[in-house]
Amino acid sequence: AEYMGDFLFFLLANCMFQSKTMKGAPHARIGDGACDLLYIQNASRRQLLSLFMGMDSGKHLSSPVVVYSKCRAMRLEPEPDPDATMGVDGERIAYGPVNIEVH
Repeated sequence: AEYMGDFLFFLLANCMFQSKTMKGAPHARIGDGACDLLYIQNASRRQLLSLFMGMDSGKHLSSPVVVYSKCRAMRLEPEPDPDATMGVDGERIAYGPVNIEVH
């Protein structure tokens, strides 16, 4: 599947928990050969707050602004922006296209 458009947040994970209590990818399994991709399309501040509060229980997946799917590969192509930054797992990376694959 391909998505072209703006999003506010995305998460790519191979395990269900991203912290002690945050279950951002509740269907993720380490050994299933896939990553779980979640992204939030245009949402209000109120919706975002509700989504992040619901991540402990997995309730965020029922929101119409959340897209969740399994994938074996993805490519992120950000629009040019001289002031933008990108990070992976808290580390800054070069701003530009990123390819990710499960091996």
